[in-house]
Amino acid sequence: MDKFTKKLEIFEEVIFPEEMYEDDDFYVDETAAQQLIQEMISSFSSVKNMESLARFFKIIICAVGDFKTCDLYNQITDWGMKLYIQAKSQKSPNQVKIATYLTSWLDHKIEFFEGPEPSKEVRLSVALHADLVLGNNPGAQHHSRRRHYQGYSTYALIVGLADKNYQLINQSIIFQKWALDYESANTSLPYSSIEYIVTLKKRALASKLMAAYNFDNYTYSDCLDEIDLLLQEVAEKFEHIGTDFDREYTKGLQDKFKTYLP
Repeated sequence: MDKFTKKLEIFEEVIFPEEMYEDDDFYVDETAAQQLIQEMISSFSSVKNMESLARFFKIIICAVGDFKTCDLYNQITDWGMKLYIQAKSQKSPNQVKIATYLTSWLDHKIEFFEGPEPSKEVRLSVALHADLVLGNNPGAQHHSRRRHYQGYSTYALIVGLADKNYQLINQSIIFQKWALDYESANTSLPYSSIEYIVTLKKRALASKLMAAYNFDNYTYSDCLDEIDLLLQEVAEKFEHIGTDFDREYTKGLQDKFKTYLP
């Protein structure tokens, strides 16, 4: 067993001790956990050890709320990006797996550490999602792109609006439409689940089109009819499915959309 995997087993015991299932007052030894993370990062030198790497990211994502040391977050991110760049330069099929682990890690990091946008993590996530949905990565054709379509669309819009980058804004809209088409053709879930997911994707598309129109009224003026239709369809669906929050959020979008009309 390599050093990384040995440390990983100890790390898992520190993060998920047996006491957590028996004692409501248990606590995670954050100092020990952080030390183990730093030791694992320094001992992991090969991108061939994918099983251990996958376990590592799953564990730290679960424990993301327990660590408040920004330096440690940055170390994990920088280390992961080095592994990804190494795999990419070698044209390794593992680059797809590493990019997937990293986008999950960055999503959670963005969620827990809100700050001025677009943050470093948002920009890195755009780049990784772009490689997965736009690049010619070995093995990418066998990888589910559902989450990456949505991820790229979400973060590309944030960066596009901040940088006044019309190409990113347009790609955000295109990939949101692809995410909608993908879910509309999904037959792996019960109809009721697909219906709800598709409705959420339609609302997300309407929201992105509204953000683009708000950014540049003239360029995106042709989107108004599409926004109106999408919001009507979403509101009608949420009369029968969804939560109170879904209905309230949709109504807020409709009220905002009315301010766009002459």
